Amino acid sequence: MRILGEGVRELQDVAGIFSEYEGCPIALYGLGIQTEETITSLDRKFQIVGLMDSFRTDGVIYGKPIISLSEAAEKKIKLIIVVARPGSCRAIARNIGGFCVENHIKLFDVRGKDLCAQNNACYDLTNADGTTKRHCSVRTDLFPLHITSSALICLILLLCARCFFRQILLN
Repeated sequence: MRILGEGVRELQDVAGIFSEYEGCPIALYGLGIQTEETITSLDRKFQIVGLMDSFRTDGVIYGKPIISLSEAAEKKIKLIIVVARPGSCRAIARNIGGFCVENHIKLFDVRGKDLCAQNNACYDLTNADGTTKRHCSVRTDLFPLHITSSALICLILLLCARCFFRQILLN
């Protein structure tokens, strides 16, 4: 048994994770050594149309053409498997996730995680006092909240400083 990188499942498992896409045109995102090993594992059952990367959009590597996002849409790719570490997968999803959603292309990491899935928390408040509704619209993505709260804190500090200096100038 061989573990690839940071928590990547054994390659035999990768074929099982994506078995519903056997025979469908797919692409692999990433050009590292793990991609070569994934091609070897998947090439028998899957129709790997090309490889993708943010730094290269043409050429051939590991016997597969490097394709761009627009070529992926033209070739009617059904699935892009990102062969990268989890942190890199999140960055890649931010870069190409919108394109994949628009073009009905599934975007998964090599571990089987849907990179375009919305992270929503769902709270069942039916047993809470005074409410009988079920609410499922709370986002768990805190980065925008952090930016907003940071901006508000800066604004409050600026307003306080303005009031302080007005008091000094008026006295």
